[in-house]
Amino acid sequence: MRRFPAGMWFERGEDGGWELFPEGENSQPLAQLRVGLRSTRLRIVASGPSLRDYAGWGEDRVTLAVNGAAAWMEEEGKTPDFLVVSDRRFAREKGELIARGLSRGGHLLATPQVLATLKASGQPLPPAFSLFEIVNEWYGAPALSREGVRALGMVLPESGQLSRVGWSDDPERGLFSGATVAYPALQLAVWMGGRDIEFAGLDLGGSQRVYEEKEAQPSQLDVHFERFIRPAFELAKSVLAERPIRLHNPSPVCPIDLNLAPDAGQQTPR
Repeated sequence: MRRFPAGMWFERGEDGGWELFPEGENSQPLAQLRVGLRSTRLRIVASGPSLRDYAGWGEDRVTLAVNGAAAWMEEEGKTPDFLVVSDRRFAREKGELIARGLSRGGHLLATPQVLATLKASGQPLPPAFSLFEIVNEWYGAPALSREGVRALGMVLPESGQLSRVGWSDDPERGLFSGATVAYPALQLAVWMGGRDIEFAGLDLGGSQRVYEEKEAQPSQLDVHFERFIRPAFELAKSVLAERPIRLHNPSPVCPIDLNLAPDAGQQTPR
């Protein structure tokens, strides 16, 4: 149970929901999020500078924002359906952006570490939230070997850090971090039933973020890019290329080609 504030703990129910103690606040089970989702067309909103030029807001897509992108959307009068946060440091240092991004509504998708950090720092928890775990960063359970992770039905490369590079089709069993929150968001989007997924503001480089007006805070994107981020997204493309899934990233500066079109024999539901 590492990385948790003293006097705070979780219990997981049989329905997949989590309860945070000692307050007794309850999460919504992840499985319920797929019920009645209005569309298989989804949008993942990151906070790269190209977000300012994104022209696809007129399309009706279920929207998953990540980290501070939701706060930028709020300033623009837009509300994400979901906000994905997997970095407890972001929750500790920028927790007010989470509250701002969800001020008009929306559902928080976060790790237990993020939720505990928000609570410990005095940030209010949103009315609607669900929890997922990062592979081999389980709450109260030991890390698994490569064979153990594969036994859960997850896709792994032959080498690489187990919590970061891989693909999961079941967030109830865990997600891979990809060293950037956009990667868990992509796994969630596919699991939710996304078949036409568009990125906005996914530049995967540099330190500038659209929600920062002053000097940018240090970013780990460049540090982790070649070791974790590129291998993770390349693995995702190879997995999704076998499915009727379309990916589109209009960012002109993203160093990875994240565009994917289904084969002629595959249909992408609308």
